[in-house]
Amino acid sequence: MSRLAQGVGKDWELAAMELGLYKVEVDHCKMEHPTPVMRMHSAIYKWCNKRPEEAHLTRWIEALKKCSCTIDMETMKKVARQMCES
Repeated sequence: MSRLAQGVGKDWELAAMELGLYKVEVDHCKMEHPTPVMRMHSAIYKWCNKRPEEAHLTRWIEALKKCSCTIDMETMKKVARQMCES
């Protein structure tokens, strides 16, 4: 999951809420973790546990795009390839 977070820039919080996390859950991710990657990792983890039926890479990318987040698509493609190989 941390690999997914590494491919994302600003405004990830909006995407987390688009995926169904409450603002308070996002706030906790931000307060409990010192780095942006760790914060996003925590949010992705919460989302996967909260909504496992929709926790897929394509849904994560859709939410990021919908919220106009900065995305490194090369990193996302690399993560997708690695996930398929596992």
